[in-house]
Amino acid sequence: MTNTQDAGESRTPEQIAQLHEVQAAKAQLASLTPAEVRAALEYRRGGIGEAQ
Repeated sequence: MTNTQDAGESRTPEQIAQLHEVQAAKAQLASLTPAEVRAALEYRRGGIGEAQ
């Protein structure tokens, strides 16, 4: 197994670590209930409205 992209460019260790972080975050998001997702979206919308 190699750490290459389609164009043949190597990924840096930092890029690989970021990919692992994203995969872990996606797994955590997938385990949320619909109610938790709605609550998070409502919270986020409120935060965005205050920032404007």
